Amino acid sequence: MGWEAGVSGTEWEMFCSEVFAIAERYAIQTFSNSGTLVLSSGSSSTEAEVRGANPHITLVDMGDAAVRIETGWCVRAIADYEIQFEDKPSQAAAAVEAIILGGAEEYVFTDDDDRWVAFGWCIRGKDSLMSQPPHITSGRKAVRRLLPWWSA
Repeated sequence: MGWEAGVSGTEWEMFCSEVFAIAERYAIQTFSNSGTLVLSSGSSSTEAEVRGANPHITLVDMGDAAVRIETGWCVRAIADYEIQFEDKPSQAAAAVEAIILGGAEEYVFTDDDDRWVAFGWCIRGKDSLMSQPPHITSGRKAVRRLLPWWSA
């Protein structure tokens, strides 16, 4: 898997340990390359994606203890991966787990010609909330909740 929890290293390596522990808990396959982690939910058809299946989460190290979280059609979040409290996950790890458990949704606003004019997203976890509201809120709103990868 990579780095083991509890081993000292760079902040990115410690964050990777957090993510690997989450992936192991839910039996999720991970792939890593320099500064990038990908968690895969397994195969997903286009039809399943329309219903909210989410085939992967991509995590990219942005430096300065920040990571870009990409998932779904339009979730592009920047989160802190520095652990603030020993008994709580980093903001980024909490967001990753929330996405896996089905706590994310994305939405778009369309104009009269069904073109996207704005989008937003929200990630809700046990003790966390991250969101990007759209810059335009007029038009028709379509919401797609990302399905959980694992059920309790």
